[in-house]
Amino acid sequence: MKKIKSIHNKVQLSDCPIVLKDKVKEEINNKLVDNKTGNYLIQIESISDLYKTWIDYEYHCDVNVIITDINDKSRMEGVTVPGMGPKPISLNSKYKLHTSSFFTWELFDDQLLNKCLKAQKCINEEGYYAKEKK
Repeated sequence: MKKIKSIHNKVQLSDCPIVLKDKVKEEINNKLVDNKTGNYLIQIESISDLYKTWIDYEYHCDVNVIITDINDKSRMEGVTVPGMGPKPISLNSKYKLHTSSFFTWELFDDQLLNKCLKAQKCINEEGYYAKEKK
């Protein structure tokens, strides 16, 4: 039997940092507000602890976000967004941002901001209002 070679260079990562999550959350939320992609705004509600999986060179984490309408904060239903189901999105409720791997703590901020901005742009640019039934 032949041994399979690994295609990845294994990098030994330090233990997962627990501190600074509130600071990261505040900075990213401020950048999302400043971006002004449209009426719908994503704000990070919580960031779980980073954890390692069976892959040695990756960190993973769960991120919960809240989507709101900037113009009408009391609104409970938004647009229908491709990739988020056939029904309009529920506003002011938690969603889990589907995050993939974060490779190092130094890149965590940038990668999380890019994922949030991508989701925010998708909602504002690709979202549509369903036609009303008569």
